[in-house]
Amino acid sequence: MEGEETDCLLNKPLVSFSASVPLAGRSYDADQQCRLSFGPGHRWRPESDPCRMLWCMARRQGQWHHSSKNLPAADGTDCGGGRVCLSGECVSNWQQAKPVDGNWGSWAPWGPCSRSCGGGVQFSRRFCDNPVPAAFGRYCSGRRDIFQSCNLSPCPDNDGRTFREEQCAARNGPDPDEEDIFQEWEPYYHGIREADLCKLHCILKGTSQVTVFNIRVKDGTRCSPHSDAVCVRSRCVKTGCDGVIGSRKMYNKCGECGGEDSACRKVVRRYRSRTVNYSDVVTIPAGAANLKARQEFRRGQARFTAYLALKRADGAYVLNGNNQISGFESLVSVAGVALGYSGWGLKRDELWAITRGALTEPLTLQVYNPNRRRAVSVIYSYYVRRAEGGSPGQGGGLGVLGRGPALGDSPTRQPNGTEPTALTSPKVPSSTVPTALTSPKVPSSTAPTALTSPKVPSSTVPTALTSPKVPSSTVPTALTSPKVPSSTVPTALTSPKVPSPTPGKPSAPPIGNAIASWWTGPWQACAVSCGVGWRVRRLICQDGRGARSEGCDRQYKPSAVALCVAGRC
Repeated sequence: MEGEETDCLLNKPLVSFSASVPLAGRSYDADQQCRLSFGPGHRWRPESDPCRMLWCMARRQGQWHHSSKNLPAADGTDCGGGRVCLSGECVSNWQQAKPVDGNWGSWAPWGPCSRSCGGGVQFSRRFCDNPVPAAFGRYCSGRRDIFQSCNLSPCPDNDGRTFREEQCAARNGPDPDEEDIFQEWEPYYHGIREADLCKLHCILKGTSQVTVFNIRVKDGTRCSPHSDAVCVRSRCVKTGCDGVIGSRKMYNKCGECGGEDSACRKVVRRYRSRTVNYSDVVTIPAGAANLKARQEFRRGQARFTAYLALKRADGAYVLNGNNQISGFESLVSVAGVALGYSGWGLKRDELWAITRGALTEPLTLQVYNPNRRRAVSVIYSYYVRRAEGGSPGQGGGLGVLGRGPALGDSPTRQPNGTEPTALTSPKVPSSTVPTALTSPKVPSSTAPTALTSPKVPSSTVPTALTSPKVPSSTVPTALTSPKVPSSTVPTALTSPKVPSPTPGKPSAPPIGNAIASWWTGPWQACAVSCGVGWRVRRLICQDGRGARSEGCDRQYKPSAVALCVAGRC
């Protein structure tokens, strides 16, 4: 009886029952009660006491038949001499009982917490028994249950899994049809309605099979990746930045929970350079928040040829590293925050913070320029505490219009001294995660004239080409959903790296799809001799015998087009 569907029961009645409903015996006399009990032709038997037991009689075939249900007449039934029946007795000087309105009793102690750590929910209940409503008195109005946050201390690292991932993983086990196959489940967010966010949607790894295992996730589960709301009895309830239900605490501009914006300072810089290959734009310090970075057009420039990249302090790339470009809008989870990336395109190359928290480790923003003759311009900003000063980092320049290396400087090489090499295929950044954004379709032509993002390979691609399935966000809203199922899952908006299969040899079909599968040919040469271009490959749908088929799921068609970098021009 908990939920929006039952809230109407708490509405105030349009009619007061205590004022409008008299005793039943005043509306229905003994004869009417007999007819209602035994049918037409029956009436009360005279000289019997209706208050103790109502006897009725009817004449049939010349004889009187007597009937009773061994029950007294209704309260208020006339029993003679101006008296009426009340509780089985014939009494005088009667009046209808005065209505007694109900009142709430005391709140019960708090119940058990739904989680042992990480922020659970506990309930307390009260009852309408002080007093219990009587004689058509009003029932209590207001909430019967209240809840609060509990056990807010962080959980120990559980292989990096979230609470929702744990609930899906609890369903892991052997395939009921094939015992030698072990099934693994993980959360699914794509296309989920807001009203269904608190249902346990899980997707089977390596397939497109989605199952609702429970109509309710456990209380305290985040509604969606990076969400500031938790599920409580199938409803999303807002929390503060401290994770407490009902808290009004918010992050300030420099990522401090409950802090004042006046304690923050905005750092804005512009980087300009002709440096070839990867060059550092800025190292954003740990503790910074609300990062934004984007390429700018220089005078006379019509399209971008360079692209942004991001790497951690240990040198590992999380976006567009090792000459691999993400052409899809995506979500990058790194250093305790979620960053949105526009995907590289002719007119846009932008990175921005989605969550308001501060970085837990420094990140280095880079830009890759394939052509020395073309200068690149990057503008970026972030917030730091005023006391910390906010070092601009390497390559950041000084002042609002700070510059990188001079435009006439000689180009630098990569650390290993090699020139940029051609892309083997676009690669997914290791920390990109699913988003609710839809992947653009693959161009029908094998020689595209515009940069359009290829479609993400499906989980039904042959084993050698398998890309993990594409979970959704949540919030089904673009790049605003809080929690992320995994930091290593490719998004529907990043191009997974696809190994080239042996030409002419179809790959083995994936488990669960032995009828038809996609065959992929080798990647052709890059369409340009230098700079950024496209390359294509052949796709064929084949059945289990190698014959052409129409049975492949086009929703999971592998990418036929990929970005490539052919080196300096």
